[in-house]
Amino acid sequence: MPRWRVHRLWARRLDVSDEVSEEVDRIIDFGKEFRGYKIGHDWIKGSIGRFALATELFYREFGVEGVKAMMLHGVLDYMDSLLKMGYGSEEILWRCVAWVKFAGAKHVIHYVSHLPEKERLPWVLNQDYSYRYFGELANMATSVAKELVSFVMKNFNEILSSIKASL
Repeated sequence: MPRWRVHRLWARRLDVSDEVSEEVDRIIDFGKEFRGYKIGHDWIKGSIGRFALATELFYREFGVEGVKAMMLHGVLDYMDSLLKMGYGSEEILWRCVAWVKFAGAKHVIHYVSHLPEKERLPWVLNQDYSYRYFGELANMATSVAKELVSFVMKNFNEILSSIKASL
């Protein structure tokens, strides 16, 4: 996973305070109990239900800023793991955008991976966000996800370079 200085750099650029970013990173990276649950990296691994639970827990503790830090942590870790698996930039970009838009849903990412390469990112960008299942937090989570997709699209090359430099 990327070093915390990489997480901190991008959290600041996303207007997340160091205090919230550091606390969220500790909760995720050390997998300690948080509000009665062991969050760790489990919520990153492809279940919308886990993603929704993590969103609620981080929102209740830190507000919108905590949800931004949580989703950013997940997407940076995902980029890092895709790099280590040898994926190229275009593949990493569409997979990360899909991960954010579809709340980590592996089955959707798996489906998209079977489309022709040139169709993957356009298909992902054309789909609705998958946060309607987040109950009362649906609007907030969708808003954060939209902000993060825009942020990742705008800063992708620089983010990827900073992760590569930290390896």
